[in-house]
Amino acid sequence: MMEMRQALLKGFAVLLFANLIALIAGCEEANQSDVKKHRLIAAENKQLQAQLQAETQRRDKEIQKLKDQLAQSEKERQDYQLKTEKERQDCEQVVENAIKERIEGVLSAAMDEASKVNEENERLKAEIKQLKSKKSQ
Repeated sequence: MMEMRQALLKGFAVLLFANLIALIAGCEEANQSDVKKHRLIAAENKQLQAQLQAETQRRDKEIQKLKDQLAQSEKERQDYQLKTEKERQDCEQVVENAIKERIEGVLSAAMDEASKVNEENERLKAEIKQLKSKKSQ
């Protein structure tokens, strides 16, 4: 796009320069056909300038549209990244909580079992003591 604009500007400058040279070189009395040629060239220059401006405006709108699309895509990418990071953290928390609950359940069961074993042990010690005291009588 920029090359096209520069090419059009160069073409315009060349035409302008050519017109200027033609005007300077034509110091002699200009006849009716020269005036007509100059008017045609001036009209063509105006037309080219209008085309150049229209093309520049179209290109600028297209560039802005692409910039807007890029910004929207970047925002969507960032939003998606934040969402997936949040989901990952939530999953990690769920797994961590499940592991804690499982460990607490296993520990609780083991402690209950150990308590029962201790109670049974104390009961058996008392029973042995009682049996020993009966035997010694």
